[in-house]
Amino acid sequence: MRKFNLIIVIYFAFQLIWSIFFDKSSTDKILWIDLNIWIVRLIWAVIAAVLIYGYFKNEKPKKNQIE
Repeated sequence: MRKFNLIIVIYFAFQLIWSIFFDKSSTDKILWIDLNIWIVRLIWAVIAAVLIYGYFKNEKPKKNQIE
């Protein structure tokens, strides 16, 4: 599951970066709804941040680490 979360984070981060630098449209669709591009970028950023937080929160402890 950790690898899947990492792949999804990379996808959303790529979409966000692509949208900021290369996409010149003013709207985009999420679930068939036209939204302002900045709202879409904010949604992608929030999803990526939540998944990154979950990825690092569930990091497996080291073998030599004392709890």
